[in-house]
Amino acid sequence: MKNVGNNIQHRYHGREGLTELYKKELIAFKQLELIHEAGGAPPTPGNDLKARIARLQLGPEGAELAKELEVFRDELEKHARTALENIGKDYGKLKNLRQNDGVLNQHSAVAKSSKRTQLGKKLAELGSMLNFKSSGHDFVKELDDALTQVAPSAENPTATTLKRLKDNGVKLSHTKTDIGLGQRRDANEDHGLSKARLALDLVTLKDLGALISKVELLTRSSDLPRLQAELTLLRDVTYGENPVKQVTDMGFTDNAALEGAYDAVKAFSNALKKSDHAVSVNMRAATGSQDQSELADTLKAMLKNLEHGDDEIGVQRSYGLNLTSPFAVLADKSTGPWPTAGATGNRNYLFSAERCEGGVTLYLMREAAGNISGGVGGGKDYWPGFFDDNHPARSVDIGNNRKMTPNFRLGGDVTATAAASQRAGVIFNVADDEIDGFVDDLFEGKLNPLQLLNKVKDHETYEARRFNFDITTGFSADMRVGFGLSEADSAPLSAVARLGVAANVTVNLLSYTDYSLTQKNDKTELREGGKNRPRFFNSLNVGGQARGQISGTHTNATATPASAAGPTPATQSAANNLGVAANVTIDDKTVKRVKFRFNVATPMTTESLDKLSKSLGAAFKDKATTARLADLKDPLNALYADMNPEQAIQARLDGLKALFADKPSQNDTQYKALRDLKRAVVQHEASVNNHSVLDNARFETSKTSLSGLSKESILTRIMGSIREASAPGNAARVAEYMRQDPTLSAMVKQLENSQGTLARVRLEPKDSLIDDIDEGSRRGTLTQTQLSGLLENRNNMRIKRLVVFHAPPQTENFTSPTPLISYNSGASLSVNKTLGRINFIYGEDQDKPIGYTFDGELSRPSASLKEAAGELKLSGFEVKS
Repeated sequence: MKNVGNNIQHRYHGREGLTELYKKELIAFKQLELIHEAGGAPPTPGNDLKARIARLQLGPEGAELAKELEVFRDELEKHARTALENIGKDYGKLKNLRQNDGVLNQHSAVAKSSKRTQLGKKLAELGSMLNFKSSGHDFVKELDDALTQVAPSAENPTATTLKRLKDNGVKLSHTKTDIGLGQRRDANEDHGLSKARLALDLVTLKDLGALISKVELLTRSSDLPRLQAELTLLRDVTYGENPVKQVTDMGFTDNAALEGAYDAVKAFSNALKKSDHAVSVNMRAATGSQDQSELADTLKAMLKNLEHGDDEIGVQRSYGLNLTSPFAVLADKSTGPWPTAGATGNRNYLFSAERCEGGVTLYLMREAAGNISGGVGGGKDYWPGFFDDNHPARSVDIGNNRKMTPNFRLGGDVTATAAASQRAGVIFNVADDEIDGFVDDLFEGKLNPLQLLNKVKDHETYEARRFNFDITTGFSADMRVGFGLSEADSAPLSAVARLGVAANVTVNLLSYTDYSLTQKNDKTELREGGKNRPRFFNSLNVGGQARGQISGTHTNATATPASAAGPTPATQSAANNLGVAANVTIDDKTVKRVKFRFNVATPMTTESLDKLSKSLGAAFKDKATTARLADLKDPLNALYADMNPEQAIQARLDGLKALFADKPSQNDTQYKALRDLKRAVVQHEASVNNHSVLDNARFETSKTSLSGLSKESILTRIMGSIREASAPGNAARVAEYMRQDPTLSAMVKQLENSQGTLARVRLEPKDSLIDDIDEGSRRGTLTQTQLSGLLENRNNMRIKRLVVFHAPPQTENFTSPTPLISYNSGASLSVNKTLGRINFIYGEDQDKPIGYTFDGELSRPSASLKEAAGELKLSGFEVKS
């Protein structure tokens, strides 16, 4: 109840640790309103901020100040444009209807209009009108007026983007500067933080213009330090330490998402600070730690020892309520069907970690999850009655007008379950040398979550949705004995205690899973989604139980005596169950997903061109090419005369493109170097238009049956024979690779025969598909839906990796033994360890790998081999590989 109360309070008032942020949001909106209300004539042509900085004549002493003014101006202008584009990308988007683009697509170009987009825009406008926390102001007009008065540059790309949004029907408002009713922010505003950051950027540009005016009036160089100090204060404190800037730099666009991440960090900080918390108790039991200090040291070691990007540590804390219907027997339907129903609502907190370059990536998330189920069952008693028809009610009188009845029953049921969940949180990186400090901060709990997040880097927001639908059937055999707790023929209420043993078989007849996931900040966006069809006969569970039960029953009143012929009266029962069980499960599930990450394209630099030229020179060693590469690298080349740095970079890139335009690759090294050049040209061109480019993409299939790595299921083979143009399945491709390479065959069989619990096949795009994606990125026309479809086509993909994991969970759950309504609480620790993975390497032939690597636990020498090698070394021999 305390958790529920806290959640309601936080939903209404927000978080105390974010009070300063809420204040700064409202201040930014108020300052923007003041700029709008002040009005005034716009600067004359040639008097924008960029031009004014360029005209400054500060001499050698003031050159650094002029440079810093322009860098800060450029940062503010670019971010204002980015914030506005992010609002446009989400405006009109309907996630529940799989509408991936808003008014703008992922490349910040105008998206193709659709009925769903139009509906989304109308709903957004209606939501703003009905929201009493909205100011009702025309935010687009306020931004337009501010941009006109401030004039960041002659090009003013933010104003261009704003006009594009306005022309496409975008209508925006912002939160009231005084909400009232004890509320400090609007948690339902989809882009409340993005709007506040946009206002902050423009207000800061206005302040920067005032500072430039002071610099323009500079008469003595001795005043330079004072003006430099004013710039530092504005840039690093007023702007840089503003919590609105800090949280939007992390990728947060709205208060609800931020508060979800705040809650997740707070939950685990509280859990690890308290030694008696369920999470701490569970983790100590799983790791063998005696106290919190030892647990902290163990967690530090576990994080540092994550070896592969596929390795993962996961901790989960959950609590919730379960509702179950009473066991109901319909009138005159004693053998069934018996309807059943249930519902569960849970709040979960998740902490996970995986290896990244130079450190670990941590995920802290909050999840709302729930499910509903309904089914029918039936059963029949075969004893008494089966062995002696003359004595169907073989009951034993145990005194006090009570009886004991033996029973043997066979039963069956069918249940359909729908489950949905929604996650929100934050992702960030912690460098290896900072892991100790981060874990200490987490266990000590002295920093609030925002302070903790400010100490880490490379933040991304996380949002995910999942839906599952399952149909299961079960069959049971039950031998038990019942003792009457109420007097014989007690009505309408009666009670009975039962003891018994049972065996059951449960089969998953059908399973369907769909989900979507987004990770993003201003510079990058990752999307992942399920690509699953309904799958049949996924698991088989065989179990046995010994249990005790106390049951209460209400029998509906009827005019017909129970001993007389006629309809059997309806009853309702509720029971408490206690017992032990043992189960064996055979699981054969397959889950498919597509995953891709786009980064905002960055322009080539002198350093990146030097690296590119070096790889080209190593691949093409003829004298003419070597000489031309050196000529293009020379900064004193006449080609670059009278060019600014950006123009010189473009000229050098054009020179490299022309040099290798007619040079075909003769080997795989040359092929790779030319591929790098081609992608560099696309990236640079996309950066000019502020488009995004593909960083990586994959299509993954996960199987609980390890034999699925090289053997297709019967259903897959049938479907493949039906689809004449179907591409070879993953297993068929792997089997062909194994046939051609005995060593690879031995490695795959070793993976299939391991103790792994999950196998995963990862596909990546062929180079021809990368070219198509890059062209769509360059033009700004490729949609996420189109890309997802391209990645689903196995003809466009090649096998990149085979991985087998072992993931033994440590779980502790508690459910209160109360009828109808019960409380559940649990904590778990899981460690996904990479037993083995095979990485394939490709050259110009995209269908046949030129090599592969093998790593993971199975790639290491066994203990017996190490011992033998040690004995050989003592004898003067050395084993080499």
